[in-house]
This record gives sequence, C-alpha cells and structure tokens, in this order.
Amino acid sequence: MKAIVRIGLWKAIAFLTTVLFLISCNPDEPVVLKFKPVVGVQRVDSITTTSAIIVASVVANEDNAVVSVKYKALSDTVWITYVLPETVSGDKAITVNLPLKGLQPGTKYEYNVMANNVAGLVETTLSQFATEGLTKAIAVIKPVINLKINSVTLVAMITANQPASVVSFEFKPSASTDWQSQSLTTTYSGSDSTQVSYNVDGLQANTNYDYRLKVINKAGETLSNVGTFETYAVSDYDGNLYHTVTIGTQTWLKENFRGTHFANGDEIPNVTDATTWSNLKTGAYCWYDNDSKNGSIYGGLYNFYVEEDKRSLIVGWHTPSGDEWVTLGNYLGGYQYAGLKLMSKEYWLNPLQTPTNSSGFTAVPSGAFALDTATNKFIFMNLGETAVFWTADMFSGECSVLISKTNCFLDIGTLYNPKYGFAIRLMKN
Repeated sequence: MKAIVRIGLWKAIAFLTTVLFLISCNPDEPVVLKFKPVVGVQRVDSITTTSAIIVASVVANEDNAVVSVKYKALSDTVWITYVLPETVSGDKAITVNLPLKGLQPGTKYEYNVMANNVAGLVETTLSQFATEGLTKAIAVIKPVINLKINSVTLVAMITANQPASVVSFEFKPSASTDWQSQSLTTTYSGSDSTQVSYNVDGLQANTNYDYRLKVINKAGETLSNVGTFETYAVSDYDGNLYHTVTIGTQTWLKENFRGTHFANGDEIPNVTDATTWSNLKTGAYCWYDNDSKNGSIYGGLYNFYVEEDKRSLIVGWHTPSGDEWVTLGNYLGGYQYAGLKLMSKEYWLNPLQTPTNSSGFTAVPSGAFALDTATNKFIFMNLGETAVFWTADMFSGECSVLISKTNCFLDIGTLYNPKYGFAIRLMKN
C-alpha cells in the first residue's frame, strides 16, 4: 500500500514540474488549452426508401470544425463518408443535418457522426436505422363501360406507390386460360389513386370475358381482382343491345325488347294517353309509368298490333308462338318448375319462392298497361310482381305468357285483349 501512494505522489510532482517549466520558459504568454469538439446524435429524420437525414448536435470548441457521417449497410464492408459542406464554429451546441442519399430500400444501416477540429477528432458510437421497404402498387378493377357487341372499355383504379410504374390490362374469354395483355402508353407514379381505362376491339359477340389489371413497379408485380363482362349478341334498329341465351334447342334474347322502331326503320308510335291507347287498332308502345328509365330495365310495353306486324322488330328474330313457350317450359321441367328457373334474381317484390334464373333467361317483372276492371280505364299495374309476354297466337287462344310472384309458375294463354301493353321477348328464327 505504501508503494502505491509513493508512485502516485511522484506522478503529481512530475506534472507540476512540467507546468512550472513551461511557465518559466515563456512567462509573458498565457497558457491556452484546446478542446476537441463535442458531438452527439439526436435522431434520424425523413427516412424514405432511398434516403434519410442524420440529425446531430455539435459543439465545435474551435473555429472551422469539420462534421461528417460515416455509414454503410450492415451487409456491406465498405464505408461511405458524407462531409458537411459548411464548417462549424463556436462554443455552443448547434444542430446539423447530414443527408444520406442513394440508399437501398428496406435495408438496415449503421453509422456514426464525426467532428474534427485542431485539437483532434471525436466520433459517436455506432447507431442504426432502416430505410422504408418498397411498396407494391394497388390495383382494383371497376365495371366496364361502353360495352358493345365486339368492343368494350376496361376501367380500373391504381395507386402506383413508386415512380414509373407500368400498367397493363389483361383479358381473355372466360373459357380460355390464355390472357391477352395491353400495356398503357403512360407510366404512373405517386400515392394518389388514379383511374385508368383501355378500349378493346375485336371481341367475340355474346361471349363471357374475364379481365384484370397488372401493375409492375420497383417492388414487384401487382394483379387486381378479376372482373367479368359479357359482350352483346345483337342490336335493334335504335342501337339497343341485347345478350342471348341458348336453352335446349332455342336461342332467346336475355332482355325484353325496348326498341322504338320496326326493323325497317319505321317508327312505333309512343302513346302516353290512356284514352288514346284504349281506342288504338294499330301498333303502339309506352314505358311503364311513361318513364323511359323503366325501359332500360323492363323494356317497353307494346300492344299486340306491334307483335303481329309483318315488318318485324329485329331481323332474324320473332315473337315466339305458344308452342315454342311450351317447349321452353317442358325443357325446364314443366310449368310448375320453369318459372323459378326463368325469373331474374333481381327486381321481384317478395316472390313466393326464391328465383334461381338457372336458365339464364332473366325474366324481369315488367308489369303491364292493362284495363282496370274497377274504373274501366287503362292503367299501369303489377311492376315488380308479374312478367307478361306476348306470343304470336292471339287467334289460337295462346296469346300471352304470365309469370307471377304469387305462384312462380309459367302460365300460357291467359290474357286476350290485343290492346293490352305487354313485354316482348324475341326468339331467334
């Protein structure tokens, strides 16, 4: 113990001797002590996929202290150094920002901050941060627009999330496994949602198609959900488009006729007055409640004189006879079972049984413009409750077909007045 004390004492004496020697050598000059910088890391700001800002606190303690940061990915062996362009001076702490660029997405980095003045270099201990990972695009398809017989406009929403994202629409017949791809000429960037579209021509008529959107960015490939559409098969003189469905050996329109002209272009009069309608002995049509919006869903309501007119409604198509309706009913299991298989799944108001539309016929409850026995006047009735179609057999007793929500049967030959306004569903010749 005494030996240790003596050694410490001798060191103290030596230090004092040195100081006294320096003072005695140049007694007129003051002693100036120089201090190294003080540096500390505060935080890492503005981290992105490829950049970050190291925020540090520096006390220069001398003029023109140089501040820098040394960094590398954890998996790398080579360090990169960034030197702050401006030097730092003064004896008070100041905040400096050290921007790092050209980083790799989704990567961990280690770094330390250094400050150097005339007294020497100081550096912080190693710290770490991670860059943000790349984000794939978001792609969601929307319903198609401008659907025609051989063409359509595909529509989707994208969020690119990366610069220069490449967008493609893909489509194919539903029965096929081979997708066709069409890239858009514009690339997309940013985090805002954007609508994109593409016009497709040369499609097959009356065909089901699948479609989707593909987006490729730096994070990889994104595929949207898959949508479907069915091209139309035929149009009337007015340009209204119709799908078709084949049931057994028969091919039918899937929608009620809604044209306002015969096939040769002659106009079918639109009669909106009930009294005028009741006195007609020539063809006429109206929309339910005289509202053309109803026509887009339910078609028009036509008197029998339109149905029997030799000018026809669509070339190659005709109003089916009672026998042809019977054939349809029999193919679907008989009149007691056919109704549910023919009825659309929408628009019926509380039907007795749940429609299946398993045939694809899609009978909508279009109602009628018919005589009200209480007032002896023509009124609109039974929208959402009945589907009534003309047949071509007014004078053989089978003039109309009725499907009602109250029994869901297929009834044939029940209503006879040629002035009534019923729907028309055409069948291919």
